[in-house]
Amino acid sequence: MAKVLKISPLDNVGVALGSISQGEELIIEGGHVSAKLFSISEVPEGHKIALQTINKGGSIIKMGIDIGLASVQIETGVHVHHHNLSSRFI
Repeated sequence: MAKVLKISPLDNVGVALGSISQGEELIIEGGHVSAKLFSISEVPEGHKIALQTINKGGSIIKMGIDIGLASVQIETGVHVHHHNLSSRFI
């Protein structure tokens, strides 16, 4: 099982505390999670992973801050990075 840090209860993404393999069960630390989650894709350590489905154009929330928009629909358990995120800061 892989550990993922949910920094704020508002977050819809978590941070991988180690490399995550596709199909791996996730343990969410911080915040409240009501269901088991599994990764759909590989996620490098320190990268973001979707904790819920995020619709195209929806906000990506990390540390309680809106950091960008989903450029495509992002399913729960998918790696969130520049390939599917339009940053508000770059």
